[in-house]
Amino acid sequence: SAPNELNPEFGQRTESSFPAFDFVMGSSSAPPGQTGVSGVSLRGLGSGSTLVLVDGRRVAQSGGGNRSTTSQQGFVDLNTIPFGMIERIEVITDGASAIYGADAVAGVVNIVLKKNWVGNELSGAFKGAEHGGGRERQLSLTSGFAAGKLRGTVNVSYYDRSALKASQRAFSKNQDHSAIVAGHATDGTPIYGRDLTLLWGYPAVVQARTGNLNGVTYNGAPTRWATVNPGTTDGSSLASFTGAGAGRTGGASYIRRANTAEYLDIIPSSERHSFAGNFTYTFTDRLEAYGDYSYTDTRGVYNTQPAVSSASTSSGFGNFATVVPAAYNPFGQDVIVGLVHHEFGSIRQWTKTKAHRATAGVRGHFGQTWLWDTGISRQWQDFAQITRTIAGARITAALNNADAAQRLNPFVDARV
Repeated sequence: SAPNELNPEFGQRTESSFPAFDFVMGSSSAPPGQTGVSGVSLRGLGSGSTLVLVDGRRVAQSGGGNRSTTSQQGFVDLNTIPFGMIERIEVITDGASAIYGADAVAGVVNIVLKKNWVGNELSGAFKGAEHGGGRERQLSLTSGFAAGKLRGTVNVSYYDRSALKASQRAFSKNQDHSAIVAGHATDGTPIYGRDLTLLWGYPAVVQARTGNLNGVTYNGAPTRWATVNPGTTDGSSLASFTGAGAGRTGGASYIRRANTAEYLDIIPSSERHSFAGNFTYTFTDRLEAYGDYSYTDTRGVYNTQPAVSSASTSSGFGNFATVVPAAYNPFGQDVIVGLVHHEFGSIRQWTKTKAHRATAGVRGHFGQTWLWDTGISRQWQDFAQITRTIAGARITAALNNADAAQRLNPFVDARV
């Protein structure tokens, strides 16, 4: 494609690199992939198998790596390359590992920046969705100049995007797909979708540690399980509970489930500031000096599923003990609880990346047909990541705290 066809699409490739939603049923999910980054993948082999060059030179890979893949392979973050500085994009779609190495097995993308360009260009964009979420704003100013033997180009740009929640779209707000026909078997039998709601819900499910719960029945018979009634503000009496039968696996899970669409980001929020500039100085028609510098500050926030506590008597293997002693519950016996921690909110990840790239060199002609180029390039990144997740040991301790003011009460509905 011609540059004017490629560049607008490339400049708006702002998708973050993050894994499919992982509905982990334990205490918390694994930290999500980093936000605010974007890679390129040729031939479906992954961003780590596509080599990205800028003006024919290698570019430093993202400091966070790509946890969207099992191998957590490295890749070049395209968001560190200012869109307003791009003149054209060259693509080799065949494998080029014999020339460039294993990271070019899928192909090569060479991004050529503006150099001999004179003028000023101001561009902006605003995008919104009919049903809300995912709003984008983009502003870029590029200026190119020529003063005698000196030429240069400077660009400053800004971009931000608001989050799009799963609850904001019809296809994702209901995570129970068991009524949807996904296809048919060879004999014509319909194949239905899966129920992707969490195995635990809110308010909590209660299970007797041993035997049946005191004072609670289900269908007129003693039962081991009960659910906290919605709207409960105290939970100190048996009237706040309703007896329940076992879940479909014979335990407390599946008794009450949760649709987590309100917590999940389909598209995470992101903000980016960048500056870039380059110059060339011509000594003679056969010799010139050149240099460039770019800086990008990218920040992102990604919300995934809420923190979950499984009903468990011990800690380990992703779970932690949720035992509530007899003295701290209305049943007068040790119980365990399982619930989505609604009051905690989403497991959330903040990322911040500051990327710098600087190059300086000289180049020229040798003889009638030879070109030579020698230079030095330095690239460095400051990458910070904070993931807010639940501390299982502290939940266990809070359920057993002798101080009522500090004790976690799982028998209430905090939404009231």
